Amino acid sequence: MFDSPMDGKSTEAYITESDELQLWSFVPLTDGKLTFYSVGDSITVGCLFDAENYVYGTTLKELQQSSLAYGDIFSNGDFGFKLTYNLKAGKRYYLGARFYRNDDYNAKFTVVTEYVCSEHKYAVSSTVKPTCEDYGYDVYTCIGCGETYKEKLAPLGHD
Repeated sequence: MFDSPMDGKSTEAYITESDELQLWSFVPLTDGKLTFYSVGDSITVGCLFDAENYVYGTTLKELQQSSLAYGDIFSNGDFGFKLTYNLKAGKRYYLGARFYRNDDYNAKFTVVTEYVCSEHKYAVSSTVKPTCEDYGYDVYTCIGCGETYKEKLAPLGHD
């Protein structure tokens, strides 16, 4: 799902300037629910932006006003942030994370994404061919979240 350096699970945000916002760009392949949060002892904020309407901002107020979803220490009750939002397939979004205070920089913190499809889109990902006597199967994998299921293929019979 991510086409910038985030594996869709977790990664480190490395902030080098006091007002730096690290961004990850992505287009979900299916409709679904995204949860984005930070872990650890760093006081952080996170935002979800619509790429078509993204407005660059450096203050927390500017980030909060231009985001689709926003999370910080006050909305999460912890040092980190947590936000959840329903996404539409094919639309570009940005995830952003930064330190809450301007004096917490030149450091790292971990961010995590979780994505649950609201409607799976399956494609055949592998096939075990049937033999004359044994069943085979196709493995179908959701292009958005990776969930799989198998569908039996009948034995071919003897010719």
